[in-house]
Amino acid sequence: MNQRPRLLTRTVDHVRRWHGRLACRYTLGNLLVVLAVGTGFYLLALLPMSRFIENCNTSQMADAVDDIQRICEQSHNELLRAGIAPGSLDSTLKQVATLSFIEDFLSANRLHILLINSEQVLLQPALVAGLAEAANKLSTNGEAGAQAFPAAAQARILIQKLAAPHSYPETMTINGREYHLQGGTFSPWGWQFVVFKDSSHFLNTINQVLYAYFGTVILLLFWVLFSGYFFRRQVETPINEMISALREGKKPDYQGVDEFEFLSQRFAEFIGEQEVLHRRFFQQQKLESIGVMAGGIAHDFNNLLAALYGQISLAELSLPDDHPARAHLSLAEGSANRARFLTRQLLTFTTGNHLQRRPMAVPQLLPELARFALTGSRCELQFRAEANLWPAELDPEHMGNVFHNLVLNARDAMNDDGELVISCRNLELSAEADVSLPPGRYVQIVFRDNGCGMDPDVVSRIFDPYFSTKEKSSRKGTGLGLTICYAVINKHGGHIEVDSVKGQGTVFTLYLPAAEGNGAVTSQVMAELQRWER
Repeated sequence: MNQRPRLLTRTVDHVRRWHGRLACRYTLGNLLVVLAVGTGFYLLALLPMSRFIENCNTSQMADAVDDIQRICEQSHNELLRAGIAPGSLDSTLKQVATLSFIEDFLSANRLHILLINSEQVLLQPALVAGLAEAANKLSTNGEAGAQAFPAAAQARILIQKLAAPHSYPETMTINGREYHLQGGTFSPWGWQFVVFKDSSHFLNTINQVLYAYFGTVILLLFWVLFSGYFFRRQVETPINEMISALREGKKPDYQGVDEFEFLSQRFAEFIGEQEVLHRRFFQQQKLESIGVMAGGIAHDFNNLLAALYGQISLAELSLPDDHPARAHLSLAEGSANRARFLTRQLLTFTTGNHLQRRPMAVPQLLPELARFALTGSRCELQFRAEANLWPAELDPEHMGNVFHNLVLNARDAMNDDGELVISCRNLELSAEADVSLPPGRYVQIVFRDNGCGMDPDVVSRIFDPYFSTKEKSSRKGTGLGLTICYAVINKHGGHIEVDSVKGQGTVFTLYLPAAEGNGAVTSQVMAELQRWER
């Protein structure tokens, strides 16, 4: 009992989904337009045309009857003017001549006639075999159908039906052809007649118009179906491919129609930008959360370190210079210094640690820091900069820490034996740039090494706090280096990107806002580059 409602529900849902499809609505709309146009054309053009042709045919039949009656009246008037008595030989000869005139008139107009008087059939059409059937159709009792032509009874059946006053034309099929029948009389001679006109000429015209109409309708319907198929293939399918990819959280990659390729590419770029913004927002949220926690811990830890420094200093003052405990106090003071450096790193996340930015040429700071960080290794260093490099708005202390961390990471990735290339150039970003930074002037700094590289999953977490692929120690670090780089560059209003291929190396790209003016800095840059080349 429940199968019918379920089947009905599924059918209704299927029809509803099918009706909601774009190709279905497009096809239904075109189909309704074609049906409306076809119906209007049929009602406003074809039907009036068919009726007009029928009326013309009926009018021609009435004119033909009038013409025959006119021929008879003309011959009868000539007999009256000549004073010939009815029934005489001359009168009979005149009637025979009139029949000849009627035959000529019928032949010229492609008509047939059945003409009788009170005694016999005077003219008969070449439709002998079909007249009995026509007479039988018009007979009320069917008695004439069994008689053989030219029995007058059959002719009189047609005459009585069609030659009566105010009779209407008849349409009959005789010998497989359509004929119009119109009756008439000529009382002075007692003649009664029925005119036959082949309607095939008019019917062929009407049929050709109807065939053309139905052929046009069929072509339009075929065009609707073809256009619906074409619309579904060329429009709905690309849209569905993009929608399916979007629903699955993937980037659409449609190939085919240029316009939809453009939309697919724009969707993919938009999704990529959204993913980048989401990652950056998530990264920023993590940094802010870590900053709130790190700020509180660092301030409390600094208070403890202050007390520890004070106690160590008091202990050193109370001991003689040669006391063996001084060595232990010195080690404790070194550990306290390293703890103080760690708290300074943690304070980098906090908003209270303001930057002291000023215009500065990057070559004034970066080459010396890079050379110092690579001291003791076999790594080669190349530094390249544009001659008219813009100065950057930066805090030398914090940005120096960023440069130092990036060079140390490159050194560790190359295992103290490789090549590090650092390049600087001017870059003016527009609103259409791929980098999510406001339009303006920037200094681009690229660190390129040929080290071991990283996997994509490692690259996606490279800026996470305390995430590191290296062994955590006093030399290798605690996993805060790149996190601090990310935070410092963000606070400078810049941006950092990383691109790495496993086994081929890593590229870090920095974007720092450029300062206004470049004349005074250019000479400093050129002097630094010349000194570096020497």
